[in-house]
Amino acid sequence: MIDAQSREATCGQNYPTKNIFVISDDNYLQIHNEATFEFVNMIDVPMDISQTDDPIEVLTIKVSPNEELLGVIAGKNLIKEEEELHQIFIYRLTATDGIEDNFKLLFKFDLPDEYRYFSRAFEFNCKAQESELFLTN
Repeated sequence: MIDAQSREATCGQNYPTKNIFVISDDNYLQIHNEATFEFVNMIDVPMDISQTDDPIEVLTIKVSPNEELLGVIAGKNLIKEEEELHQIFIYRLTATDGIEDNFKLLFKFDLPDEYRYFSRAFEFNCKAQESELFLTN
């Protein structure tokens, strides 16, 4: 057994050309080696503190088509499977000692109230990956 931790309500993304995968959990991301499943690194996502009983947590993560960026949407999982979006984070994959295993926070955006109930699905703009995201459904 590699890990006995429950992964309910988490999401994951592969980096096929980097031989790693990323798993979200509450307010952090874990990086693992794709071949051995070994833990490589952990990134704390600097989310706001919730003003209600519902915690703000990572709702979804997505890798850009060029595998250089990682988008994170944070928000609340509410009752009746409703979600409330609060923040978007964009990270860049960086190398440490020649091994690509870390992420640098490039951008943090607090979503205005009118975007709170959009779908948590999003895509990077293929032509402008570093500057545009599309919230999709």
